[in-house]
Amino acid sequence: RGEKPSEDNYINICKGKTAKLFATILETCAITSNLPSKEAYDFGILFGTYFQIKNDLSTESAQTDKANEIYTALDILGIEKTHNLLDNYRKEMSKIVNDFPENIYKNELKDLIKSIWLTKNKLKLF
Repeated sequence: RGEKPSEDNYINICKGKTAKLFATILETCAITSNLPSKEAYDFGILFGTYFQIKNDLSTESAQTDKANEIYTALDILGIEKTHNLLDNYRKEMSKIVNDFPENIYKNELKDLIKSIWLTKNKLKLF
């Protein structure tokens, strides 16, 4: 709090929060379904990091973070670089999912990724 982290430190903070939770859940589901667990874990890290950055941008979260002297992607990267970062995460998620074996889960994840979109002035998760 009160100290602006570097871009790398901010990403690591995001990964350590929500991303590890998503990754562990997806890895466990993959193992119990005899699906590629490393890829599921990697997807979870990407999606969880994306989710945390996006959540940090929400008005409610941003106000709370500002009041608590917590820096977010907008403070560290600015809007354009944040948009680019999130778009890169979306592209990386797509690459991983495209390599999954054909099954209902793959199709659901593809639909999830399609629902993630960016516009110049507004970010939307779903």
